[in-house]
Amino acid sequence: GECDVEVRDESSCLALLTQLLKLPRTEVLSRLTKLSEASLGKLAAKLKARIDNDESRGDEVEEADEDVASTDVASTSAAASAPNSAMALRAASRSQEEEARELSGCVEFSGSEKDISDDDEQAEILFAICDADLPEQERTQADRTSRGSKKRGIHKIGHRYLACVGFEHVMIYSGDSRTLDDALDIHIGFFQLKERVMRSLMEGVDFRTALMAAMCILRKDRDAAGARKTHFGFRVSCFWLPGQREWITKDMEKAISIWEQHASSRSQERIHRRRQKLAMLEQRRNNEAERLNATEEARRERKRKQDLQRDRQRQWLLSRISSVLKEKKESRRKLLMKTWRVSELPEGLALATFRSDGDCVCTILRLQDGSTRQGPFRKSITDAQSDLRALRALQKSAGDAVACAELEARDAHAMTAIFAVEMSGGRRRRA
Repeated sequence: GECDVEVRDESSCLALLTQLLKLPRTEVLSRLTKLSEASLGKLAAKLKARIDNDESRGDEVEEADEDVASTDVASTSAAASAPNSAMALRAASRSQEEEARELSGCVEFSGSEKDISDDDEQAEILFAICDADLPEQERTQADRTSRGSKKRGIHKIGHRYLACVGFEHVMIYSGDSRTLDDALDIHIGFFQLKERVMRSLMEGVDFRTALMAAMCILRKDRDAAGARKTHFGFRVSCFWLPGQREWITKDMEKAISIWEQHASSRSQERIHRRRQKLAMLEQRRNNEAERLNATEEARRERKRKQDLQRDRQRQWLLSRISSVLKEKKESRRKLLMKTWRVSELPEGLALATFRSDGDCVCTILRLQDGSTRQGPFRKSITDAQSDLRALRALQKSAGDAVACAELEARDAHAMTAIFAVEMSGGRRRRA
């Protein structure tokens, strides 16, 4: 589109600036020379305001980018994530945390028990309940087959309930509970015990110390809650051994001794593998954090370059507009001095072109809607000022419509007078 249009409002000013910024520099100057002084002045003022506003906001935006980048890096150091997606970051964070907790043993259940969420522990515990309805003598056999049958957690045996938990080749079970609520309380305590033991093992604490400390906390918690007294049983299972593979006892010291004799080395191997996996996971997180940091830094660098290029283009355009505007003002001043013997026209008047540039002056009548109407062409500044006073007075008393009608009448009369003068001058020259 052409740029030789007047800038009448802010929207047209912004549209023209956008167009000029997209044009090749070789075409910008020719477009600017087609604009009036008023339009150039509006463009220069708007562009300068945009530049100043961007500079004032630049520091705030840069500080905000740094805060966001540091927050992203800190979060990715705890969880690897998919690139360029906040939702993927959150999802990956959850999956990584779950994987870490599983490796550390916080929710890793032996057998095929369901994981229990910290946010909805009750619902998962109830899901672990099964109605086995087994006679007392078959309880041990049920425990043996529980790894494949999902009968871990709480068992209903007749009208009583049995809570249990297993980890590192040891199963701990409670005495019979008459109510489901009591069994659930024990079940919750068991899982808290398991978390403490597994966390301690991952931190390098020996099994004996970890289990005895966790059992002590469990008993204290139950006593503090006023729970009924109950006994605990222990079963050590070493399925890889020939001959005897299971030992059942209510003596925790004996159970620990059996575990140390038969299951310690195998458990240590498992813990070692878990630690290796955790180290790999941590390395993967660190690598992902470094990758995301590099990606974010590259994005910010691209943005800085784009902003720099944009600012340079705006500054260049502003300098060109200012230069053209200065040239037009100087040319106009020279024309006024040569033709009209003044350096500036009075307010409300403007140069007009009839036969040559600036050979007439006219009044500019501004209407109520913000638009302007050009008055009759005059060969005298005094005549143009007289038009302006009369039209403004009429506009004030009768409104825009009457003033515009009078303007058109004066324009027709002025053009007739100019033609009459030219024709009489031509006849005198011929004579």
